[in-house]
Amino acid sequence: LQCRFKPDVYMLSILLTFGTFTLTYGLNMFRRTPYFGSTFRNSVSDFGVFIAIVVMTAISKFTGLDLPVLNIPASFRPTIDRPWLINPLSVQWYVAVVAALPAVFYTILIVMDQQITAVIINRKDNKLRKGYGYHLDLLVIALLVVICGSLGLPFYVAATVLSVMHVDSLRLQSETSAPGEKAQFLGVNLFQLVPLPVLIGIFLYMGVVSMLGLQFVQRISMLFMPIKHQVLFLD
Repeated sequence: LQCRFKPDVYMLSILLTFGTFTLTYGLNMFRRTPYFGSTFRNSVSDFGVFIAIVVMTAISKFTGLDLPVLNIPASFRPTIDRPWLINPLSVQWYVAVVAALPAVFYTILIVMDQQITAVIINRKDNKLRKGYGYHLDLLVIALLVVICGSLGLPFYVAATVLSVMHVDSLRLQSETSAPGEKAQFLGVNLFQLVPLPVLIGIFLYMGVVSMLGLQFVQRISMLFMPIKHQVLFLD
């Protein structure tokens, strides 16, 4: 047996993962620094994820090592030879009995994930323009689960991290204006080239950033702060 050993791939993957996270987080915090003008800082921060992906992908290509990438199929079809619609009568009866208990646990997980995500998204800090839709969101997810299950596709979930990043991408920012001044609002098949370590670094960044915005994490951090700095996290 021959071992398909590729030297330095593991170490480079680790460096690219944490390098992508560090660069993305640093570019995101660049908005709060006093360097350069506000327009330049905001532009760099808005495109921080894109800049980090391009830089780290270029570094991986420059090294010449064959890093793993996403395996994207050329067509949208089932991975095995079967029709799109799954026939429930073709499933053995004991399979349905055995799968009943895990299905109950999975249902509880979907409901909890959706409700927790909805609470995080509908915080007053986000200043959403539309009303809450807790029951409508759960109904849509339930219908999508039925459709995806009938077609053998992956189930839909609330995806807390992606939902938080989506809300952040839709956020409108305004410049600080003097009293009486009118405010202005600012609207702000390549995956096959991006190595998996770079994408993992982006996912790590999205998870850390979404956690830093939670009051639970902020209140834990208050335990390690002097009292004079704790007022910054109090509503």
